[in-house]
Amino acid sequence: MNARKLQTAENKKPTVIVIDNDDAMRHSLEWLIRSSGHFVLGYASAKSYLDDSARDGRPDCVVLDIHMPEINGLELYGILKNRHPDIAVIFITGYPDQHLAEKARALEAKGFFTKPLDTDAVLECIDKAVAASGAI
Repeated sequence: MNARKLQTAENKKPTVIVIDNDDAMRHSLEWLIRSSGHFVLGYASAKSYLDDSARDGRPDCVVLDIHMPEINGLELYGILKNRHPDIAVIFITGYPDQHLAEKARALEAKGFFTKPLDTDAVLECIDKAVAASGAI
């Protein structure tokens, strides 16, 4: 199986997508989420995610950085919701801002976390989002 493809029906691990232009943060999140039993694909930008053929499948959860070049996380959120209205999205950001937190709540995001991340809280949020999606 191509590692960049979403899982097949026989491979039952929930799929989590991590999109963050900070390589160290993305790789750390990928490792953390993978170690908790999920299948993870990471992308350095919204564009790289949109260009990847894996986009044709529906991930169980997307962990999405808000501040990225070209297409920011809020813009990508709109694209994702248009394709998959029930997709679970968790926002992360290195720029704490009450306005962004309120916007995330208004968009019905499953979570909003500021960096440095509380990894236990992020994993708990991912697990709840995946469970609500019916993946586990």
